[in-house]
Amino acid sequence: MSAREMLRLLAALVFVLFVMRSEAGTDPSAPTADRELVFLNWSDYVDPDLIHEFERRNTVRVRQVYYETDERLAEMLLETNGIGFDVMIASDTSLRAFAGFGWVEPIPEKAIPNLRHVDPRWRAGRQVENNFGVPYLWGTVGIAYRADLLQEPITSWRQLYSPAADLHGRILMIQDAHEVFGMALKALGRPADSNNLQDIADAAELVRAQAPHVGAWSYVSVNEDSALVTGDAWVAMIYNGDAVTLREHHADIRFVVPEEGSYLWVDNLAVLRATKNKALALRFIDFMSEPDNAARNAAYLHFATPNRSAERLLPPEFLADPAIYPPTAVLQRSGSVPERPAEVLRMINTVFSEVSQ
Repeated sequence: MSAREMLRLLAALVFVLFVMRSEAGTDPSAPTADRELVFLNWSDYVDPDLIHEFERRNTVRVRQVYYETDERLAEMLLETNGIGFDVMIASDTSLRAFAGFGWVEPIPEKAIPNLRHVDPRWRAGRQVENNFGVPYLWGTVGIAYRADLLQEPITSWRQLYSPAADLHGRILMIQDAHEVFGMALKALGRPADSNNLQDIADAAELVRAQAPHVGAWSYVSVNEDSALVTGDAWVAMIYNGDAVTLREHHADIRFVVPEEGSYLWVDNLAVLRATKNKALALRFIDFMSEPDNAARNAAYLHFATPNRSAERLLPPEFLADPAIYPPTAVLQRSGSVPERPAEVLRMINTVFSEVSQ
């Protein structure tokens, strides 16, 4: 075969390969199904530029699947046994339960080199979370309100649970039984982690009494169409960083952790036991724990980062914002969402289902 004939044959083979690739609609350098990471997450809870950067670095596609409440997350995992998801965000409370169901995979510390940047205080004492999750962000539960529409500022949980007449129908409540009951206990002057049956019964009575005044049991959106921005809602139970985001859309939105204190929460990145992309999921967690990435994510979402090295990269005004980093006095009056015995959980869930439907 002459050189010219060999060149013609090679050209023909290249053309055939090109046609086959075009008909298949694939590009070997592009992400494919076996290079897809499925990320189970709250909506709008990660800087999209970081997702794009991870995809670029790893020639992978990240597909996010969203949930709106911890209860819905649990339902999704119960329905699927975790199959179809690779990595997820889960609160301390949820992660503890998910570990018990065998839905999450223990995370070897050596697989996450950037774990060394995480402040030990967010891992100490969290035995289950310590093994099954890497702290992602932390914050508080509080109240956002429209200062220009209210006659007086919000300072107490009592003002949310026993509202003034002008707040009727203008209240938004988180659709989370644990937080609603915990803060109802606070409003009554009881410990938020109380499992005393009389305390729970009193909190249930308060929640029932508040229910007719609630406009919606739905988490407030955090964009320019938010009910707090438009004025359709005047008060909302909310996570602190989301309130900071809403301040950018309306100057009269305020955020407060009431005088009785609140819950402190920590969200974690965790790997699903059913994943077929474990190495990639661990790489994603380590990527999000890089100090520069953790700082960018915290700044984008307006939440505090548990990453000590990332904090050094954040602007002083961010670290000094009491809505993002609560003062010591607020931290001292606040605690974690407690574990509750089955009898208490039944009471809480029955009442919450009754009022929030």
